[in-house]
Amino acid sequence: MAIHTIHYNDSLSVKDISSAILSERQIKGENTVQIRVVFNTSVNNEIRKFNDDNFSVHMRKVDGQEVYLIYFNKDAANSLESIISRYSKQNFVRIVEPNLAYKVETGRDQINNVDPPSVNSILVDTSRSVSYFNDKDYKLQWYFKNRGQFGGAPDEDVRLEEAIKYIDSKNLISNTQVKLAILDDGLDPKHEDLNRRNVIEGFDVIDGDYKPIPSRKMTHGTNVAGIIYATVNNGLGVVGINPRLKVIIVRMISKKAVTSTPSWAAKSIRIAVDNGANIINMSWGLPNRSAEILEAIKYAEDNNVLLVAAAGNFYDNRNKGLLFPGSERNVLTVGACDHKGRRITLENCEAKKKFGSREGDNLDLLAPGFNIYTTKLDSRISRMSYVNFHGTSAAAPIVSAVASLMLAVNPNIAALQIKQIICNTCDSISRLNSGQGKSKLGNGRLNALEAIKAVEALL
Repeated sequence: MAIHTIHYNDSLSVKDISSAILSERQIKGENTVQIRVVFNTSVNNEIRKFNDDNFSVHMRKVDGQEVYLIYFNKDAANSLESIISRYSKQNFVRIVEPNLAYKVETGRDQINNVDPPSVNSILVDTSRSVSYFNDKDYKLQWYFKNRGQFGGAPDEDVRLEEAIKYIDSKNLISNTQVKLAILDDGLDPKHEDLNRRNVIEGFDVIDGDYKPIPSRKMTHGTNVAGIIYATVNNGLGVVGINPRLKVIIVRMISKKAVTSTPSWAAKSIRIAVDNGANIINMSWGLPNRSAEILEAIKYAEDNNVLLVAAAGNFYDNRNKGLLFPGSERNVLTVGACDHKGRRITLENCEAKKKFGSREGDNLDLLAPGFNIYTTKLDSRISRMSYVNFHGTSAAAPIVSAVASLMLAVNPNIAALQIKQIICNTCDSISRLNSGQGKSKLGNGRLNALEAIKAVEALL
């Protein structure tokens, strides 16, 4: 019997199929359908005969992977579902899935491209506004220290400024090099506030090279990067949570309709693991589960790598479940809260485009996901180098960066320990979110200071 970890969406609907973009159009023309297959054995005559018997017209190996793409004429090959069914029953097949390029949920439309308020014009309790950093726009970064910016509730933050002061006062950072991988749409390599020396590796799984440069207007990865490691105390822009990090950039989201494939995502995870990443940030989600990605997740887990994923945003109340891979138990899944301590919903969202933070049994915690001021793509063309960023895509890198600080303080803690400590040290915000249980709030809101103290105690 084949191992049926196929998860052909488990309940793939016609709507899901129609919303996906067939990669065939990019590869082999519009008269074929494709499947991705991982075999249990090397390709032999039995496999070739089975392909022929099922009207296969072509098979090729995906570069650098143990994955084969098999093409079928639409006229001869019945439905995609029936092809998947026939292949899944064969002993020589380990994984079989449709080769679809899905529109990726990144929250890239949750970027406020209007001029942000000046530091002097935001609402701040000035009696509390002594700054620990000299970066020009630090006071806009309410999640470090909430002083009432943007009409928020003072102290409804994740205690980041306190955590960094605590680390610095006790000189807790070890000499161990922590590596964090950002799997996204690439990175602006010339941004004034992103030090190129932080980036130690770059890969582009779409174009097959080592230059993860985003297409124009694809700013999502640059937004994420600024949250994680923007240069500190340089008098410019914003404060990154861990500017000491070494960063691996992997481009796996295409400009074409903002799409990605399970193969690109799986390959990106494996590349990050093989290049020594301790933490992988995934500020994106797919609509369907993928056995290929699940194997990559298991590979990361087996190599003691922490995977952090965005829960995903929703834009109507009909579909609010966690996106994949944030729906998986062995991933640290992050939802979004605002500057008033509320889980973000369609009803309370203050962003220009209303959204809510997705929910589900495997949601682990919430982190700030509203008005997260950060770096923006292509400061050479745009007069704005920075932007307000909203959504769970902004919340996930806050957690990833705090995890990297924890590992820098105590290099001996395992990935699973980091996840457990982050969850166990969360602040309860149930008082501000009446009637919302664990599926909506996870274990509560991130508390960076308590997480740092917990790993220090294990030294």
